[in-house]
Amino acid sequence: MGEKVERKVIGKFLEKKFPNSGIKSLVKMSGGLSESVVFKLRIVNPKKELLVKIFPQSNIGRVSEEKRILDYLSKKDFRIQKVVFFKGEFCENLGILVTTFIEGKTLHFYLKNKCKKYLREVAFELAKIHKLSNTRSWTSKTYPMFTANDWLKEIDRKIRKVENKRYKKYLHGWFDKLRKGKLRIVPLHGDFNPKNIIVSKNGVGLIDFEIHRIGDLPFELACIKNWFLFYGYLRYFEDFLDEYTKIKGLSDEEIKRIDFYYFFRLITTMKYAPKKNKREIERIIYDKFHGTGQC
Repeated sequence: MGEKVERKVIGKFLEKKFPNSGIKSLVKMSGGLSESVVFKLRIVNPKKELLVKIFPQSNIGRVSEEKRILDYLSKKDFRIQKVVFFKGEFCENLGILVTTFIEGKTLHFYLKNKCKKYLREVAFELAKIHKLSNTRSWTSKTYPMFTANDWLKEIDRKIRKVENKRYKKYLHGWFDKLRKGKLRIVPLHGDFNPKNIIVSKNGVGLIDFEIHRIGDLPFELACIKNWFLFYGYLRYFEDFLDEYTKIKGLSDEEIKRIDFYYFFRLITTMKYAPKKNKREIERIIYDKFHGTGQC
């Protein structure tokens, strides 16, 4: 479906859903995972802004899980989007999720402009997710993991897909350590991307819980390190990690696991990295396996 046709269909549906509200604008903000597209909707009566996520039917499971988690978190002390409306199919092969809009600028904006003063607040919000005790409420149909064994099976499955024999040998060596160690299985945001963290005078807000899951806590911190690398401000990761450690506490073994998961993610997700970062990622991996003699 072309974007002009898509906008027209979306606009007509929203006019019926919010009669007499006076739709002022519908502006595309981004394309999400699995072809989901996000718009900002401005209405006049009452004056407010909403987020509209349009997703294909192939992604309905993931987005319905996101809705469920947003409903769950709305009963707790989190600054998140509130669900306004959800419909699995509002026109042929397309579903819609409408939520409140969190005002503010992304953490990506601040770090890109060399401002790191919000890292402690962001670390505090992430630690709140990791402290949630009801892991069964957090698990998803997309990632149906409850236990350390479930997590280990998922990591093993991804390692087996690695084609480079030297990289695979290194990852399997670490995997043996994972199996023998004690994992800290907690709820994970799943996509703690600096662009999914909203900062304002009202505090830190979190968005995009599509790929939430249960997993080993250091894995999420390693994913954040990957994002900081991809966006070009890896130098701030140690500051973030220091703030997180003060709040949540990390053992020496867990800090080592961050290093393993960091390279695990670089190796298994490099093809998704921004083009401008791929050469740097290749250099980091090369230094790890050839330059330092560690592997």
